[in-house]
Amino acid sequence: MGFSVTDRDNAYLLALFLSIFLVGWDDGTTGPLIPRMQESYGVGYTVISIIFICKCAGAFTAALVNMYISDKFGYAKAATAGAIIQLIAFTIQAPRPPFPVLAVAYYIDGFGGSLQDAQANALLTMFPTNQHAKMMIGHGMYGLGALISPLISTQFAQKKHWAFMYLTSLSLAALTTVVLLAVFRLRSQASILEDLAARKKAGQPDGEKPAATEEEVEYHGWDKYYALMRMPAVHLAALFIFTYVGAEVSIGAWSVTYLLRERGGGPSTGYVSSGFFGGLTVGRFALIGVNQLLGERRVIFYYMAICIGLQLSVWLAKSLVGNAVAISFVGFFLGPIYPQLVLVLADFVPPSFMGGAVGWITCLGATGAAVFPFIAGAMASKFGVWVMQPLIVALMGAMMILWVLTLLTQVKRNSVTPPESIEEGYREGSLEDRASIEKKVEKDTGSMIATA
Repeated sequence: MGFSVTDRDNAYLLALFLSIFLVGWDDGTTGPLIPRMQESYGVGYTVISIIFICKCAGAFTAALVNMYISDKFGYAKAATAGAIIQLIAFTIQAPRPPFPVLAVAYYIDGFGGSLQDAQANALLTMFPTNQHAKMMIGHGMYGLGALISPLISTQFAQKKHWAFMYLTSLSLAALTTVVLLAVFRLRSQASILEDLAARKKAGQPDGEKPAATEEEVEYHGWDKYYALMRMPAVHLAALFIFTYVGAEVSIGAWSVTYLLRERGGGPSTGYVSSGFFGGLTVGRFALIGVNQLLGERRVIFYYMAICIGLQLSVWLAKSLVGNAVAISFVGFFLGPIYPQLVLVLADFVPPSFMGGAVGWITCLGATGAAVFPFIAGAMASKFGVWVMQPLIVALMGAMMILWVLTLLTQVKRNSVTPPESIEEGYREGSLEDRASIEKKVEKDTGSMIATA
């Protein structure tokens, strides 16, 4: 018996959510294990942070080749390859290999996770209906994975064979691989997009054209790289997410160590990491109505201001319980920002480039997830772990500046759209129509920034 269009859509979503869940699980695993790694390998903050820089290198490598792999092999093969690569990394990590081998495994893990995350996010933007809800749920699944894994990781951190934690990650990666193979069956991206477009077409009146898929595959390979390099909004958004994910993972990875060293926490302090990622997950679901009420662009400023205030309290208030609660609320308000940015970006990036843009942004985010925890570790080794707090506050301030710059690029729409797409988009209208639209964009953007 064949599957209906709705059944296929649901199966696609299940596979995508599981893929993103694995990425969140992986990011949440390391934090509670860091003290045991230091003890087991006899290394300090700087050396242990090499695992983050190796993961960064893997993620950045994926960022460079993601669009080529996606265009060459399609989503199904690329995403499945990402899951298999992570499975290989976890297999290497589980027997507690020598530290240099562990670092290499983190490079492999960074490549596979970044590739998989980019593919899943890109495909989510191509669903023809309810994109906002699907994106929020998808990123909520990331938070759920990052919430659950520290709970289990904390238990393994108190055992002799702490590295066996990676066996649970290995099992999850194996499950994800099987699901991706079963659902997508290594099909081409064009075939998957036809299925997605079929549902929208089924709900449209006769004569209305469904979302075309040809435009999405018209640009590929180096042409897409070249076009993306001419979109300042994409690069600014990528820098924003690079900083955002770096701050997010730094909090998750180093908060436990910070509270242990600076606030006198005990073994159960490892659960603070789960509290942070729990807030991240809940915020992505609970604040959907607030996002729509305040506006998708403006609300990011509000959330960032709240996060900075909460992070300052973690820095300045010497209370273990108070710090733990504040860290959870940082996650709550930080959580919705990533999916909100992706949805806002879709408003002023041409649809034919959205998949590549999301892939680039996601891979840069994965790079930030590795590089900033490494910087935090290196600084902690030199100045003490307390330095993590001013670093994170500085990152959040930089995010606000980058968000303003990202929005201002809308004023010059031809700076974020390839010339061919501009002319094609306005060919049927007059020059007055074009000027009117650009004037409206400038007015709305300026008004939004002023009121924020």
